[in-house]
Amino acid sequence: MSPRYTLRVPAPTPLRLFLSLGVVTLLLFVRPPWTNFVFDEQEAILANPYLLGEMPFWRVFYVDFWGLPPERTIGSYRPLPNLLWRSLSFSLKFHTPWALGFINLFLHAGTATLLARTVPWLLWEECENKTPRLQTSRLHALTWFAGLSFTVCAFSTEAVSGVVGLADVLVGFFSAICLWLLARTRAEETSSFSTWAGRMLLLFLCFILGLLSKESMLGTLCAVPLVFIFLFSENQKQSAVIWGAFSLVIVSALSLVSYVTLRNYFFLPEVKNILAPHWMPQYMASVFLWFAPLRLPDDPMNNPLVLLEGANRLTLGLATFFEQFFQVIFPWNLAGDYSFPRQSAKNMIPWGLLGGGVLIFLVVAVLVVFVRQKLSHKPSLSARCFALGSLWFLALYLPVSNLLVLLPTVRADRLFYAPTLGIVLMAVGIGARGGISQMKVRVALFFLSFHSVQARAHAFHYSDDVAFWRSASSGSPASAKSYLNLGVMVGARGDLDKRLQYTRFASELVPAWPMGQIYLGDTYCRRGEMPQAMSHYLRGFALAPQSKSLTSLALQCIWEKGAFDSNKRKLQDLAGEHPDTWLDYFVYELTENGKANRGIPAKYRPRKYNARRRGQ
Repeated sequence: MSPRYTLRVPAPTPLRLFLSLGVVTLLLFVRPPWTNFVFDEQEAILANPYLLGEMPFWRVFYVDFWGLPPERTIGSYRPLPNLLWRSLSFSLKFHTPWALGFINLFLHAGTATLLARTVPWLLWEECENKTPRLQTSRLHALTWFAGLSFTVCAFSTEAVSGVVGLADVLVGFFSAICLWLLARTRAEETSSFSTWAGRMLLLFLCFILGLLSKESMLGTLCAVPLVFIFLFSENQKQSAVIWGAFSLVIVSALSLVSYVTLRNYFFLPEVKNILAPHWMPQYMASVFLWFAPLRLPDDPMNNPLVLLEGANRLTLGLATFFEQFFQVIFPWNLAGDYSFPRQSAKNMIPWGLLGGGVLIFLVVAVLVVFVRQKLSHKPSLSARCFALGSLWFLALYLPVSNLLVLLPTVRADRLFYAPTLGIVLMAVGIGARGGISQMKVRVALFFLSFHSVQARAHAFHYSDDVAFWRSASSGSPASAKSYLNLGVMVGARGDLDKRLQYTRFASELVPAWPMGQIYLGDTYCRRGEMPQAMSHYLRGFALAPQSKSLTSLALQCIWEKGAFDSNKRKLQDLAGEHPDTWLDYFVYELTENGKANRGIPAKYRPRKYNARRRGQ
């Protein structure tokens, strides 16, 4: 299709792209070998019974992302990441997730390669005289730019450097295959029935594997038929476009039915803890209950949108979108779904308007190009590439935006991983307009260099849990959740003075936060300052008497410090005000069986920091 080298731009062959982008990925995102378990890695890996070999290999379909059965689930159904981790689980004996992280790095390089290989199929279009509309040198430069832009994107650090981000990287990888396949099909002049059937089978496998990686693959299932219609609407017969889109809808539906059937058979054989809306007809309610997963608890700490309604929810959702979209381009800080309480509806109206403006602009860009194609007013290749990227971004981001459906978290950098494919295509569309100028080259080099520096800096934040939470605490406004966790990490290393400082600041940010009060009391307790500890413990008990983990943590420390008997009356009175709660039960257990059990029964005690299993 082109000479091997043109104007000193290497031809972007698949092997050359993968090796080059793989080296860049390793240089930017690999964590130090001494890294420990950060954030969700504590539960998803370190405390995962499946990865610790406590069940057979094939039981992966019977447990959730955290290795727990459905009656104890605190996460989602994602067998494929667990299956991949199990192959390297022997490395956990070194008490580090370092080896597991290479799966993310390998797949990230593969995703970037697939995206780069998609660009030639989108932009290489021949006229009647078979003369390329884009010069080969420009096409090569744009292909490399696409692969490098996605590879060095610092906003993807949480997905690539954080081992738990494997689920999102897998979704991005399978989504990139789908996008590459559609672009290649569009660029080919003819396609036999057997070729089309083979590609439908490949799409089906990508859909299934993506759904087994993470539920956000649903966005790709919706995006593929829309992208097909967009790509083929220009100069194809109407009947061919309709039948092609219809076959893609059928493949998407079959893959979704297959996934839900498998999930319900292995993981949710019993009635789920969710009810259909009262207004829903019976036949729709049956489908809803068949499809719906287990209901997860609404946690305002991770998603304050659950406390908002109407305009406030929309405003905060759009403001969060604008912040994240801006950080994709200018990734100043490491951020993620540990933002409580900095995400609030207060003073969010200007940012919400900006977020709404960006979304409207992207929708208009897609519609304008699509209408021009339908009216045979051939748009430029750059405009079509930009519009395609906008369509892909909208289709994959909106399902995880909290604007349509509430998720357990209001924001997480890793949720932007697959939608970033569309943002890169938008950048390629801008770069494809006009020729290659010195200004464009300088801007591209600055962009790639800036992201490379930020990506390496963010990856170093995953060196250990203290570095991670210290970086997460540097955001503005301050995050109570980040400061609380930072206090726990430094306290685990024996620095109770620093723990007191960070935990006190976290509780001051949100005085009515039960976890903040309990952990502040726990800090005083471990320092042996029981009067101050009891003051915060009692306040936390009153706010959350039904929390098993918080009440057991606090009461166990009270027992170990020998302060239970002197405070028994206060605890019994407070427990009496909250009958049939964990507080009531644990106070009774300590009164009757505390000496025999040495405090709280062992099966109810929280897992110690950085321990492999509960109770160790």
